[in-house]
Formats: sequence, structure tokens, C-alpha cells
Amino acid sequence: MNSVLNKLIAGEVDAAIVYLTDVFANSNLTSLEFKDKVSAATSYSIGTSSAASPAAQAFAAYVLSKSGQDVLIAAGFDAPPD
Repeated sequence: MNSVLNKLIAGEVDAAIVYLTDVFANSNLTSLEFKDKVSAATSYSIGTSSAASPAAQAFAAYVLSKSGQDVLIAAGFDAPPD
């Protein structure tokens, strides 16, 4: 966890800008929408090396599968672009 999120959870700060998925994962936090939304995005990649273990390859395959995508969407991530 990052230090800003830790401070927010500990009540050391009254408000902070954190990832929405962090808010979803902490039921004692509340999200507020900005009145004037700014277009911002964070993109994540997944890949494996040629020496990746079978477990790493299976994990990457799961993340890219329909079931894995459903888990990520339920956690607050956007669906990947087509």
C-alpha cells in the first residue's frame, strides 16, 4: 500500500487522491467524483518472459481470460479496449 492510502486509512489525513480500486477495497473509505472530470488514464500491461514458470503463464492467461477480466471489472477497473 502506498503511504498516502495508509495515512487516509489511519485517519492521519482527512482526504487524499487515491486509486478508485483502493477505495473499493476499503469499506471505510468513500469516493467523491470531481465536478469537472479530467480525462486521465492509467494503463497496465501483463506479460511473461520466455523463462516464465507454468504458474506465471497460467496467471497471465487467467488475467487475459473472460473470467479474469470479469474479476478486474468487478474490482473497479475498466474493460480493456478491443
